[in-house]
Amino acid sequence: MKKLLVFFLMILTLSAQTQTPVIDSVRKSLFPNFNPATSALLLKKDKNDPIIDTALQQLAKTTNPKERATFLAQIIDQRLLGASFDQKTADILFKVLLKELVSLKRQLNHPDYEAYKSHYEMATMEENSYNWKNTQRFELMKQTIELYDQFNKPILNLLSALRGYFNSLNLQEERFTYYEQKLRLYTLKNNRPNMAACYYGLGGYYNTKAAYNRAISHYLKAADILKDINKIGQFSNGLNVAAQEYAFWGNYQRAKELIDSSISIGMNLMNKTILKASFGSAAEIAIVSNRWTESIAYCDSSLKYSTTKNDFDYFPILFARKGICLIELGKLSDGFKNIEIAEKIVDSIKKPFYSAQGTIETDYGKFL
Repeated sequence: MKKLLVFFLMILTLSAQTQTPVIDSVRKSLFPNFNPATSALLLKKDKNDPIIDTALQQLAKTTNPKERATFLAQIIDQRLLGASFDQKTADILFKVLLKELVSLKRQLNHPDYEAYKSHYEMATMEENSYNWKNTQRFELMKQTIELYDQFNKPILNLLSALRGYFNSLNLQEERFTYYEQKLRLYTLKNNRPNMAACYYGLGGYYNTKAAYNRAISHYLKAADILKDINKIGQFSNGLNVAAQEYAFWGNYQRAKELIDSSISIGMNLMNKTILKASFGSAAEIAIVSNRWTESIAYCDSSLKYSTTKNDFDYFPILFARKGICLIELGKLSDGFKNIEIAEKIVDSIKKPFYSAQGTIETDYGKFL
């Protein structure tokens, strides 16, 4: 038995020794112009996306500073990494690639160097990204946006993330003024992605005032822009948030029509992210309308499509919704079991969770 164990360990050692050169060879052939740590991260790509694949291939082929800066800016500006990597890897890669881009911008004396530098400082700030009361990060994000605005950059994600700070710091009137002014600027410059983000921000403001008709109008304007610029996933999100506003307003039929449209988009594209969010929104709408059994079915459908590492954060919301519905149906034991599952997931990750209006909107946090 002892000899057999020694033999087995020798095989494992040899296997590890032969595997490492193979991995290094693949890494060097696919990503020859990245350092080993970065190319190792790039090998973790778990989904194919034509846009990010093309950008990475172009980066891999060149050492020219101007060309690398161009391709890196494309990846950073359009936040492409989330389409091909799990969230943790995408976040690390984003910072790594942004750091190289900042260095190249400085080397090339590009006028937008300060904007990317500010973005990097914000991205690497040591803080919990779910701490929406961090005023230092809030101010740095606004500074970064101002610097990008000098070059009319599309920064939909940054403008969208800023809403969470306005909301958590209870700066609703300041939020309204900020997005009203930004919307005028971006309309003048025809920066449509940024216009969509502003419509989202204003929609959230009107929601806090229970002005659901105005909130719906702004969310649908955002959705129309996102559809026109082929941001289909975010267009679907716009339908979801508008549908939830209709439900809050008491118009379940219209809410159902919009949610069904969003689900159809997901089904036609077989896009699990869209389906997860759409069924999740449908579950919330059913709860608002006291349709407990429907909501449970929608939660189960959302869980069915929540299959990636990025979806783990969404599980507590779905289990909590199921728990609420089961309790309303008088199934107390099953209801509390689902709520306990939600609590265990929250405790295991050690960060707050919220149910948001779709996959972008962060205005309506309901912490578990």
